[in-house]
This record gives sequence, structure tokens and C-alpha cells, in this order.
Amino acid sequence: MSGAIAPCPGNWEYEHVVNFNEYLTSRSTRILQVLRSADNTQKESFATDTRLLHGALFFGLTPPYFDYYAGHYRGEKFRCLDAYEVQVSGDPRVGHQAVTVPMEMVQMGLQVGNVVNQLDFHFGVPSKIFSKEDKLLRAIELAAALFVYFLEVHPYANGNGHMGRFLLQSLLGRYGLYFNANFNMHPRPKDPAYTSAISQYRNGNKGPLHVLLLNCL
Repeated sequence: MSGAIAPCPGNWEYEHVVNFNEYLTSRSTRILQVLRSADNTQKESFATDTRLLHGALFFGLTPPYFDYYAGHYRGEKFRCLDAYEVQVSGDPRVGHQAVTVPMEMVQMGLQVGNVVNQLDFHFGVPSKIFSKEDKLLRAIELAAALFVYFLEVHPYANGNGHMGRFLLQSLLGRYGLYFNANFNMHPRPKDPAYTSAISQYRNGNKGPLHVLLLNCL
């Protein structure tokens, strides 16, 4: 740019980068390997703030001169990212205003802690009192609620689905629950079931998403 300031790039589409699929597939595999070897404190930390992993996953896949789009929320104090607005599939509930995102993610981090406390309690209760099946269902219910809210906020300029699925896996992984190949960070789970389940959840029907997640464990 020879000293010129690059204009805001508009919508960030990592798919425009050559070999993006290979990069994301290999990086996702590595990140999930790191997650499995992490202790429970680290897994909670990963779920509380996904920015470090977002940066690792999307490094080199951002628009030229805007490498900070990877690893930072919309609304943070970076040029163009501070006012980056998104809308997904025409649903006005998805994509909160950039100015509110950083504080909303702080609050969501606190909710992650609340969920962990609840699940630690449930999984610590003897199975003859609270069965393994009941524990599993409770974990899915609480994790799914955080997942859908994360996607509603849509904190990143791109890669929100990847990080939402990583958040889910970080939480559930604390209790030895890991998804199979049908629910990876990358590639995206198959449609129409995946998108439909999320949409139905937002509209009050939580069952399809719960069933989808259970079937992928």
C-alpha cells in the first residue's frame, strides 16, 4: 500500500483464499487434538474465550492488511472491525450490534462458568441418584443453549460457526463427551439438518438440536 491506509474490506470471506479448505481442515484437527489433551481448567478457559483459537484457525485467511480480523471480536478497538456489522440469512436476531459485542462476550464468559458449576455438580452426583443418561441430557441442554446464543451474537466477522462448535466441544469435553466426524469444527455439519435444528431452537423447538448433538456423540 506504500503508506496508504487500506479501505475497509467489507464482508470478510475466507473462502476467497486459495486452499482455505485444506488449511481449515488440518488446523481444526490439530486444535481438537490439543483440546483432548488439555486439562479441565484449560477446557473451561477455551470455552470462556475462543479468541486465541479463532486466531490460530484463521491465521492467513483474513483480508490483506487486516490480520487482526482473526482472533478478535467485532466491536473491539481495531479499524473497521470496531464497526463491523453482520446479518445472517435475513434473521434479525443474528448478529448483535458491534458496539455491544465485547461486553456481551464478557457476560457470556460468566455464563460458561455458571454452566460448568452446574455440570460439575450434576456429574459429581452418584449415578444411582442422577443417572448417566440424565447427566448427558443435562450437559446437552446447557451446552446447546450457550451454542445458540453464541451464534446469535455472532461475535466474529467470520468463523462463528467454527468457534461455536469449538465452544460446544470444549464444554462437553470436560466430561469426556466428544463429537464424532458428523459434527466437526470444519467442515460444517451437513445441511439441512444442522441449520434447521439451530433455526428451530431459536423459534422455541429445542428438541431437534438436542437430538442432533446426541446422535453425534
